Amino acid sequence: SFLDMCCSSVTLPKILVNFLRQQQTISYWECMAQMFFLMSCSGAEGTLLAVMAFDRYVAICKPLHYIYIMDKKVCVPLATVSWLSGILNSTMHTFLTTNVSFCGANQIYHIFCDVPPLLKIACSDTYINEIMLHLASVFMGMSPFLSIVISYLYILLAILRIRSNTGRHKAFSTCTSHLVVVIMYFGTAIVHYNAHRCGT
Repeated sequence: SFLDMCCSSVTLPKILVNFLRQQQTISYWECMAQMFFLMSCSGAEGTLLAVMAFDRYVAICKPLHYIYIMDKKVCVPLATVSWLSGILNSTMHTFLTTNVSFCGANQIYHIFCDVPPLLKIACSDTYINEIMLHLASVFMGMSPFLSIVISYLYILLAILRIRSNTGRHKAFSTCTSHLVVVIMYFGTAIVHYNAHRCGT
């Protein structure tokens, strides 16, 4: 919940200010700060969703061992790694973007500052930035997504082995809210970043 509040707090205030002023501008350093904090939060969220999928897997597939597997010695490092991976990813992209030269109109056709629209208006070489974007999409996007899919495959197999309908319903209901968030998060990310690659 805190992470979701941080994500929306990074972009919405500036969007509302621009809407009320009828002036759609953002300074260079505000743009860099917005990009840094948004990427930190969204990167941490993807990893945290994978951690939550692992939590659901342990709760449903190994219920008798849940207390021992998901104790504080495991949960705190997993949450810490989620935040640190988001911050590290964001720091790298923000640093690389500050080394890119922008010239001309400096207008991004996007509702918030993000790496792909900024790279479109760059007038210097962005090869390293694009390589790092592809690497980040593998490690910060595909890896958590695949671990979520694998966790839910095991969960689905465990649910299908439950004989009573009540037991199946109870096991599935513990996953519903997480699945909705996963679909919304990764679905919008896939549409958003693939639209940029297609040039729209």
